[in-house]
Amino acid sequence: MGLEKLWELQELQLGLERIQQELKNPSQGKELKREKERLESYYTQIQEKKRKGERLQEQLALHENTCRSLEVKKKDTEAKLYSGQINNPSELQNLEQQLTHLNKEISVYQEKIKELNMELQEVFGWVKEHSQIFQGQVGEYQARLEEYRLWREEREREIQDLKLRMEKLEKELDEDLLRHYRELQSRLGLRALARVENGCCSGCRLMVSIILMQKIKAGERVQCENCGRLLIP
Repeated sequence: MGLEKLWELQELQLGLERIQQELKNPSQGKELKREKERLESYYTQIQEKKRKGERLQEQLALHENTCRSLEVKKKDTEAKLYSGQINNPSELQNLEQQLTHLNKEISVYQEKIKELNMELQEVFGWVKEHSQIFQGQVGEYQARLEEYRLWREEREREIQDLKLRMEKLEKELDEDLLRHYRELQSRLGLRALARVENGCCSGCRLMVSIILMQKIKAGERVQCENCGRLLIP
């Protein structure tokens, strides 16, 4: 009757469905997607830190320029104050006040410059460290991505092989039996065929009657009285 070949066909169909489900919902693919999103977020974080460092550099340059300008003013003020050319007490006092104010401003900017240099060192140190970590993680991700690509290619080859074997089997089967099997599959799903194991249908696990067992042994086409599957010994 060709039931063994039909069983082989069913096993191939189940194998095909399993592989197709793996490709449809691959756990490996989902993990890679999450890893890609994490890497993108990490990269954004590093870039934001870089931009912060660039803003600090601009701020530092402005402070240094301001400090240099104040130093020039201080030098000019000191030159006037100690030139000996100014004898007016009020003017001398005014120059001394200007010099005191300039020294305070210079001190303030020097402190700001010191703080900015420390912050810059910290920021770019962080960027350097995490850029190296990021590059290492990108390398690992790309290696996993390549493994996943090869895995999908292998699954696709398996699918093509299964389809060819199924096509060959279908040609070897009795047309009426194959039609009956497909009709059952439309109602029961892929597992339209069940073995009798220890007197029970492997599909629904219920006992097969003695009369049906005799028919099966006689080579007749028999369906389970409970689930409707075709039974084979």
